[in-house]
Amino acid sequence: MFIPDYLAPIIRHGDEGAEMAMARWGMPSLPRGLKSR
Repeated sequence: MFIPDYLAPIIRHGDEGAEMAMARWGMPSLPRGLKSR
């Protein structure tokens, strides 16, 4: 589970194998929200 706009731990592949890092997650915008009014 992740909560938008909060840091969460992720596992990624680094040069020396798997590593844990913190990443901020977001939610994609709806197309109608990107249109200018």
